[in-house]
Amino acid sequence: MRLKKLLFIGITLLLLFIGAETTLRISFFIKRGFTLGPIAAYLNDETLGYRPNPGFCLSTFRFNDQGFRGAPVSGDRPFTIICIGSSTTFGSNIRESETYPFQLETTLQAAGYDLRVINAGVSGYSSRHLRLRHEKVLERSSPDLVLINSCWNTGIPVEKYYKNDHWPTYFLFQHSFLFRGLDSKLRNHGLSLHYKTWPPLQVQLDNVRSRLTSDKVLDSYLSDIRFIVEKNRTAGARTVFLYPPSLIYTDSLPQVMEQLKDTDLGDRDTLFYQMRLKRIKIRERSFDTVTADTVLDDLIVLDLNPKFESMSLLERERLFDDPNHPNADGNRIIARIISEKLIDFELLHK
Repeated sequence: MRLKKLLFIGITLLLLFIGAETTLRISFFIKRGFTLGPIAAYLNDETLGYRPNPGFCLSTFRFNDQGFRGAPVSGDRPFTIICIGSSTTFGSNIRESETYPFQLETTLQAAGYDLRVINAGVSGYSSRHLRLRHEKVLERSSPDLVLINSCWNTGIPVEKYYKNDHWPTYFLFQHSFLFRGLDSKLRNHGLSLHYKTWPPLQVQLDNVRSRLTSDKVLDSYLSDIRFIVEKNRTAGARTVFLYPPSLIYTDSLPQVMEQLKDTDLGDRDTLFYQMRLKRIKIRERSFDTVTADTVLDDLIVLDLNPKFESMSLLERERLFDDPNHPNADGNRIIARIISEKLIDFELLHK
């Protein structure tokens, strides 16, 4: 009798779960379109910490079966460009069609070039992530030209995306709208089973400072870039190193706070601006480290900053979502600069 009661309760709970899950999926279908694919953008990975979840397609972005942002790569093209990097390549908080890799492909195809551009950017990746992933990226894409955009995250360690990847909760988190929603609610109270808790701004600032002052971090960064470039050479692909633009072009904290006081970023804590200035300095030191290296003397370097630096702060603000992430219009300018330089440098032929 007791066994039957427990079985009844179990079946009832299962039916309630299925009913709630079905309701959520119908609601999602009405708002954004139906999906049977993965609902978690990333998977924990023993080597990379985390990686794109192939087949993910929700909200404003998707990963194809090869783990690249965008539609499935189909059909042969005479020429392939692949863009590797972090969130500035991936396209933070913007649609697929607004990223600079997508707009670069559109621009070059409109100019008469029969090619494709693949977006292999992953938000949060450092040069070490790119290095660990690069051989598979080359194998999956067979590029003729590789564009590296990796200056902002220098020194970020390889860590898992989710703090827990144990069965069965991790499986439910990856596949159930209901369970994921409940876990997100728990996150507001610091009780999430899977989401990591962001450290306080002061801790983040201290971390950035330690990376900025560490020669070991920059040596490791240079080693990663050398590795990627050499792998490209072996695969018969040329390499272009991009120096990404920034909203801010000053080292002075008072100037930054004065310049941004009337913008959407004007109400942030002082620690926020200090951290941003340190990250800008990391970007600069990373770029200087690569361009000063004699081993990479044949590396093609493309500085995207002059166009942006010549603008007023008000003009730049319209092109950025935050100090280091260009919006759709900012990426349109980036794509135009890159396309013009690739044509001028005659890099679009095998």
